[in-house]
Amino acid sequence: MAQLTAKFLCEMERVLDVYMRPYDEQNPVLCFDEQPCFLIGDKLAPVPMEPGKVARQDYEYERFGSAVVLLAVEPLTGRRFVKVCARRTAEEYTEFMQELEWAYPQAARITLIQDNLNTHHGGSFYKWLLPEAAHRLANRFEWIYTPKHASSLNMA
Repeated sequence: MAQLTAKFLCEMERVLDVYMRPYDEQNPVLCFDEQPCFLIGDKLAPVPMEPGKVARQDYEYERFGSAVVLLAVEPLTGRRFVKVCARRTAEEYTEFMQELEWAYPQAARITLIQDNLNTHHGGSFYKWLLPEAAHRLANRFEWIYTPKHASSLNMA
């Protein structure tokens, strides 16, 4: 549980204020998050169901690697964007943000609620894009960061 410091309350209220905004297609509000996941398979074949018995599955599994699921959701419309990547890097973040920008050509600015992960900022764009393109892309977003230990404030 996060400590209710002045900084925490300020950041929390900022997020809540953004959620209270009315819908504006010129400034859509999106929530972004990422989730690592393991790619696993059965070590033993599951035992199929029989009449009067449920299917049985062994607790052992075989690991086939990992992936990261990137998700952005627009709470006021229900619009969702999902991408599965092999890794969680500044490059994947930049590509996903470009895809969000392309999905909202009419928007003057996109407000993005997200956590403070080390790649979640405009500096990531400068690692993969030319400076002019990175600057333009960064100016399309307004970043709103959830307080530390308050991921429940992020609707994604």
